[in-house]
Amino acid sequence: IVDMPGFNSGIQEHNKAILRYAGKGNAYILVIDCEDGAIKQNMAQFIEEIKQYEDNIAIVVTKTDLRTDEDVEQIMDNIRINAEMLFMDQVSMIATSKYDDNIGEKIGNLIVCFDQEKIFVQEFMPQVYDAGVRCIDSLETYRKGMKLNLSQFDKEIEKHEKARKELTDKLKKEKVKLE
Repeated sequence: IVDMPGFNSGIQEHNKAILRYAGKGNAYILVIDCEDGAIKQNMAQFIEEIKQYEDNIAIVVTKTDLRTDEDVEQIMDNIRINAEMLFMDQVSMIATSKYDDNIGEKIGNLIVCFDQEKIFVQEFMPQVYDAGVRCIDSLETYRKGMKLNLSQFDKEIEKHEKARKELTDKLKKEKVKLE
């Protein structure tokens, strides 16, 4: 879980952090300030980039204590409509404030709604696939080694031993001449 900085921070390092983590995530919880009242354009652009994880996106609307219940309900409806248009599907949402004693439970329930099998597949299947490919390559190398024709090597060894003997004899003859 990575708590990324806000979209409108105006700080270049925050934008770099968001871009660095955006493609690496398997699930996203978008936090929208109730005072904003909607999904902003820059957040919508970010959502377009992470749409491949649409089964694993949820929205938390915060600071609901700063608005009336009617306003919060209207804001939630507005955000829900925008999210459904962006994702072409329903998105899990909760509303909360700093006075909410049940926030841990609410977030936990939100996370449980994520497609855990999809997260597992996205996170671990590339590693499993790579390990499988390496295993198959190793087995193929071993199989090829089992078919190795040793007679070819024996002939080469015999040829080199004969050449070594000839060189040794020649060396002895040259040594005798020098003496």
